[in-house]
Amino acid sequence: MNIFRNALEACDAGHSVDITLVDSGHDVEIRVCNNRPVPERIKNHFFEKYVTAEKIGGTGLGTYSAAQMTRALGGIISMHSTPETGTCVTVRLPRHYSGQP
Repeated sequence: MNIFRNALEACDAGHSVDITLVDSGHDVEIRVCNNRPVPERIKNHFFEKYVTAEKIGGTGLGTYSAAQMTRALGGIISMHSTPETGTCVTVRLPRHYSGQP
């Protein structure tokens, strides 16, 4: 939920957020993309605790929490961002989770 909300809040007026779901049989991939790039100063710290771009009142816990939850479920989370294409956050989760709840 944090990833979707962040993408929407960061999106320029008149633009949309694209959400893609892919089921490969073994994994499920969720890709959330918008038209805005992540500021260079936080690119390498995007999933760290208390990192925030420009939102007033943000805690910097949204993407951190998403990363923690993804990893706890045996998944992988990544971000790709350029000024030309905007930002995509990809979450890949195993279709069948075998760890502890």
